Amino acid sequence: MSPLPIEEIHSVFYYRGKAAEVIKAFKYRGRWRLGQTLILMASTQMARRGLLESLKQVDCIVPIPTSRRAFQRRGFHHTALLASLLSKEWGIPWERNALLSISPPVPQASLEDWRERQENIQDVFSARSGRIREKRVLLLDDVLTTGATLCEAGQTLLRAGAREVKALSICRASWYHRYRREAVMSAYQEHVE
Repeated sequence: MSPLPIEEIHSVFYYRGKAAEVIKAFKYRGRWRLGQTLILMASTQMARRGLLESLKQVDCIVPIPTSRRAFQRRGFHHTALLASLLSKEWGIPWERNALLSISPPVPQASLEDWRERQENIQDVFSARSGRIREKRVLLLDDVLTTGATLCEAGQTLLRAGAREVKALSICRASWYHRYRREAVMSAYQEHVE
């Protein structure tokens, strides 16, 4: 399977400054009402960039699942909340339990190297194929760092029968492209050898 199973990956903001502050307040300090602001800003930015129509050409929205440990710590499933708000904003159904997660051994946010993140997230998702079979899926996450989580989730959805996977993150790390280039080159080298 391709190292990048996702047809399109779009992010609204870089994870810095005000955007990072809002994400942290939303995710870690329980300011869940900021979710609506994030979704409205995402829709506005995607429309300005001419990407909104492409992103809306999906059958459902699937949030990256939160581990049980993170859910217990935060008290809410932040990406599910974003998915429900995006669903209302765009008029596209969302599938809360289409993608399930077991807790990775180490929280992804504590790992910097893309290889460590990729190994850490391997095989932690399962998908309910009845909810996504033959569907075009928009995978939703709050922050894109190396792409390891999105790629693993995308592969899981495709293996379960999704026809196509696109991804949207509210923010992305400014160094994401460097990680992506390294991951693609590494996968290519492994394939050639």
